[in-house]
Amino acid sequence: MKKVFFTFLAALMGFTGFVLLGELHAAAQPGSENWPTSISISTPPVRSGAYGANVALGSLITKYMGIPVTVEGTPGDRAGLTILFKKESEFANASALPGWEAYRGTGQFKQLGRIPLRLVAGAHAVYLNIATLADSGIKTIEDIKGKRLMYLNPGAVLLSASVNAILDAYGLQGQVKALKTAGLKGSISALVEGRTDVIAYPTGLGSGDFIELATTKPTRFISLDKSKVEKINDKRPFFSGQVLPAKTYKNQDKDVLSLGMLTATVTRDDIPESLVYAVVKMLWEHADEFRSLHPAAKEWAEDDILEMRILPWHPGVVKYYKEKGKWTSELEKAQQKLLSE
Repeated sequence: MKKVFFTFLAALMGFTGFVLLGELHAAAQPGSENWPTSISISTPPVRSGAYGANVALGSLITKYMGIPVTVEGTPGDRAGLTILFKKESEFANASALPGWEAYRGTGQFKQLGRIPLRLVAGAHAVYLNIATLADSGIKTIEDIKGKRLMYLNPGAVLLSASVNAILDAYGLQGQVKALKTAGLKGSISALVEGRTDVIAYPTGLGSGDFIELATTKPTRFISLDKSKVEKINDKRPFFSGQVLPAKTYKNQDKDVLSLGMLTATVTRDDIPESLVYAVVKMLWEHADEFRSLHPAAKEWAEDDILEMRILPWHPGVVKYYKEKGKWTSELEKAQQKLLSE
């Protein structure tokens, strides 16, 4: 247990710069005899917003519930969900597409099989940024026809799925010159150096790399048509329209409608109801403190998880929202439908 505890402390110290050990205390909780003596949360890589938000969540669990927490950064959602599936963690972070596939045992989870995921809390958005230089003459998605678009990366499932969904919706599949990318920094370098006309890459809101690009080179972020986003969502419910607010990046004077995907903290169906209920209740009772710990935590709102209708909610979550008077007949209908899949 000491190893797990100090793993979490090391992560938290790296995140906030200090830890107040005097504030960590054990608390007697209903049903705690069935609870794990320590908790692990598997997330995307250490520098991601999801990792930071879950470190913040872990710090509150330790502080107010007295349970040591370790947050493990992994290469991505598939790795984190696989760890959860193997019962080597109690919670994980999942964006909508891998969560959708994992719960149904499809796509990249076909060989692994169905994972009995349940929603816990969140969610913040991942945005697919489609960017070009301001002097390229490319102003709309239709203008990409015949141009070089850098997005191909076999290891980046979200990137490929997002761009292909957009190309399908606009009838541009096979109408662009698709180029390979090794990552966001490589794509930005290729754009600046004239080796591609357009780049696409998913990031959190206000990506540091895109901020640097827009600051050093006049950049245009291309907006999608609302009707096309709705068309995509009809076929692929894990996608949603997300607005990149004006002024997110330099010279971005208008809102940009992006293809987005929500990401949330999830668990398995065998994690005790009393534990999940206590975590959710504690989180929202200390929401201001939580949001002060990391920028990504500021995007979490109490009711957002009720809109992420791609996975069932954990019974502990249902109990919490019933007590708050927010669990409706519509939500119960959605829950039963999801459970029957």
